[in-house]
Amino acid sequence: MKKILIPVIATMGILLALLACEQGSEGFPGKYNMHSFAYDANLKITRLDTTQYKLLWTRKSGATYHGIGIERDSLMAAFCLDDTFKLMAFRKYDKKRLSGIWITPDEVGLGFERTKKTTRLDHSKPLISGIYELTGKDANGTPYKGKLTVNQNNLTYTIRWDIEDKDSYFGIGFGVDKYLICGYASVDNVGLVMYRIKRDTLDGVTLAAERSQVEQTAYIPTGTQQAVLIERLNNEEEVAEAAEVAEPGAQEMP
Repeated sequence: MKKILIPVIATMGILLALLACEQGSEGFPGKYNMHSFAYDANLKITRLDTTQYKLLWTRKSGATYHGIGIERDSLMAAFCLDDTFKLMAFRKYDKKRLSGIWITPDEVGLGFERTKKTTRLDHSKPLISGIYELTGKDANGTPYKGKLTVNQNNLTYTIRWDIEDKDSYFGIGFGVDKYLICGYASVDNVGLVMYRIKRDTLDGVTLAAERSQVEQTAYIPTGTQQAVLIERLNNEEEVAEAAEVAEPGAQEMP
């Protein structure tokens, strides 16, 4: 019996290891040669924590751009700071293949960057426009509540967070698979929220930082949010058919 069990257990271990690799459990760390219609860049991703990453883009000109990302279900939501704010998502297919999608507050369309011979990461358009009751805890564990408003605008979303006894925040978002990727930026601060869509509930992980922190390599504590739909907005019915998505030729490197 022991002679039979040993090879069976070993075989099961190999299969589980292969499955873990296929699902991308190794995470995103690595160096990637990223290409888009308008630029080429080297992207270095460094792990800060089990689900948090530091991103550094270097263009051929030598210019560098910094970002932070968080991972859920082998999908990374991220932002990048240059002269503007880019909200991004990445999926890794193997050690050398990475595909990303991004938007900015000033652009209606989507931008893409990816390694060569890699499938373009597709976006989704979940019907989630509405007003939500919001509860959460910040990175220090302090609870808060408020309202979240999500409005669809063709390929993207406009987002508004109204926090009780605090400020309102205005941001942008887009969908990938079962996730709504959201972000905002002000003169001094940036924020990222990665919501998992569960019918009428949005389950979020949040990251808020000062702009000066983004260039550092220290882990930034995260918080949580949950948003429950209280009023459906029917603007999805009014949204025109999305224009054909093309990699924009006038976009600059994140």
